[in-house]
Amino acid sequence: MEAKISDFGISRDYIMNETGALSTTLMGSMGYMDHEYMSSMKLTEKVDIYSFGVLLFEVVCGKNAIFIDASQQQTNIVEWAKAFINRGVIDEIVDVSLHGQFDVQSVWKVAEVAVACVEVPSSRRPKMSEIYLELKEAERLELESGERNAIDQPSVEFTG
Repeated sequence: MEAKISDFGISRDYIMNETGALSTTLMGSMGYMDHEYMSSMKLTEKVDIYSFGVLLFEVVCGKNAIFIDASQQQTNIVEWAKAFINRGVIDEIVDVSLHGQFDVQSVWKVAEVAVACVEVPSSRRPKMSEIYLELKEAERLELESGERNAIDQPSVEFTG
């Protein structure tokens, strides 16, 4: 449960060609690369939005962008998680280390944001400011759920 953000998938490697001009080679990490970008080679801010969506899936699911599934197959987290989400199932993809201690509405909100971030075409993806607001709403839902659960739990009083 320790976030480690070190790569959203795309970096630029500047190389001087023989004429002295800078040429660029775009690189990225498997599972984080926007398929639309890979086919068009056009770099936009929406490429980073896609990669952030993958990160959100990782947070919800507790799995890497590319992971080995139960049948020992290499699996893309976006395709895997979206299949469950499209069927209306969220409990089966949530990180098992949470032991069911989460607000379902909050997780759905984050999952919906992740799905929006990986939309095709990329023009349908939200702006980062919109993502921020949606994630703040998910946080609010989770905090309210925690407060409700604290109220519902009987308090234990020790007397001497």
